[in-house]
Amino acid sequence: YYLCDINVLEINLMKKLIITLLFAIIGITSYAQDTIRFDTNGGFTQVITTDANAKQEYAYLRSYFAGKISNYKNAVQVEDAENGKIILKANKNFRVTSDKLMGRPIDYDGIEKFDITIDCKDKRFRLKIDAVRYSYNGYIIMASNGGNIKQREKIFSHENEDYYLTIQQISNIESFNEKRSEYFSKLIADLKAYIKQQKKEDDF
Repeated sequence: YYLCDINVLEINLMKKLIITLLFAIIGITSYAQDTIRFDTNGGFTQVITTDANAKQEYAYLRSYFAGKISNYKNAVQVEDAENGKIILKANKNFRVTSDKLMGRPIDYDGIEKFDITIDCKDKRFRLKIDAVRYSYNGYIIMASNGGNIKQREKIFSHENEDYYLTIQQISNIESFNEKRSEYFSKLIADLKAYIKQQKKEDDF
């Protein structure tokens, strides 16, 4: 009698453990799918699932970026409604600090430029970020009057530098890419939420 109770208890515990492990595996898989892995040129490609068809995705994503990118018409490289393809030139501001000048910190204030390519299919779309490049200014703090007056002075400027040249000058690569990952992760979340909201409004 007691042995039967113990076996039943063990079986129930095993069931709970298996269910817990399955949820954990699902969670890990889901997280892995959402993780951004940059390639050697600073870009990435990710497929995002939706509840919309390709035609809806195209219309919603075009609407999203038209509202977010100033001078959208100049940013557009391709708008192909028939094939569900959009290619845009975009940019974002960034600031990082390095210490590559005689041990003195250098502030990099710049613009990260990149191309966005979107390919729409039913229930999913592919987001590709590539052609990553930078324009930036470098600043250091200069002291004068015996150190009493400190000013931020620009010491160099670069236009359209490629990914490698910029990265070599940044001392903390992990932090730099973490901030980039946060930015693009938020962009993906915003796109998914926008499509969901627009579809909900259309399906009233």
